[in-house]
Amino acid sequence: MLLAALVSLPCAALSGSRLVGGSYKTPIPQLAAFAPWATFGWIVVLLLVLSARAWWVAVLVLALLVVQVTWILPTRGARAAAGARPGSVAVRVLTINTYEGAADLTAIIRLVAEDDVDLLAVQEALPETVARLSAGLRTTLPNLLPSDPNYPAGTVIWSRWPISSLGPSLGVGHEISRSLLRVPGAVPVTVTGVHTVSPGKGRIRAWNRDQQSLAQASAQTTGPQLMLGDFNASRDHQPFRRVLDTGLVDAAETVRTPPWRGVTWPANKGRLPVLVRLDHVLVTPESIGVRRQYAVTISGTDHRGIRADLEFSPAPH
Repeated sequence: MLLAALVSLPCAALSGSRLVGGSYKTPIPQLAAFAPWATFGWIVVLLLVLSARAWWVAVLVLALLVVQVTWILPTRGARAAAGARPGSVAVRVLTINTYEGAADLTAIIRLVAEDDVDLLAVQEALPETVARLSAGLRTTLPNLLPSDPNYPAGTVIWSRWPISSLGPSLGVGHEISRSLLRVPGAVPVTVTGVHTVSPGKGRIRAWNRDQQSLAQASAQTTGPQLMLGDFNASRDHQPFRRVLDTGLVDAAETVRTPPWRGVTWPANKGRLPVLVRLDHVLVTPESIGVRRQYAVTISGTDHRGIRADLEFSPAPH
């Protein structure tokens, strides 16, 4: 029982942080991000308690485990975005945080060409990052939506098809861009390139405001939406769940990706595993289907990229 108690302490910290919303002062957001991993810990605790024949304690631990499992199950809207759709237009998207240009930009350009990517969203794009990528993507993704020129590291989108800005950037760091993408034969889609403030010490309020900006922008938008980028949040954070509550669905959930797959951060810690999914592709399930999503590794950055194969609904005749 002593071992069970010791194992339960970190599990309780992770689950408790998620339970209270994961949006309060440090270290609550950081702990909540790792909450899915508490599932395995509670399983170990349950086995230890059962071996000690502490039946009433086992019932309590089982209840905690059930709650933990419900937190990692796909949302109800995930099924609506899954599967093929007659007459739809295939669109392949890729999002990657370049770690202020330290990522292997040549690898990104090569990946776009080899995988026939139609839309690329890049976060932490310095001016020299934009220049190098634009030169390499001139023939594949000729349409560029520039970042906020007043901010040194921004969110930039390259597209195969015309894309136009929908106004000034949002968020505390002005790294949340809104645009309209027009794919031939498909309905116009509002695209939001996302990079929120990270919830580090002293930045929790700013992080919450960024998540609120995303939720408000989504709620006020009519028609199909695509949000992609580095949200610095997961479903275990209440502010991010408010974004999903506006009707968006995480593409990762539509393809039945378990919480330990498709994780994106930290990707530059050598032998340490990548544990958290902070990067997402969110879609309006009624208008955008998801065929596939997976993480891609680009050297030089602390994030894995996310590639998703989407299907935009056909334009009305």
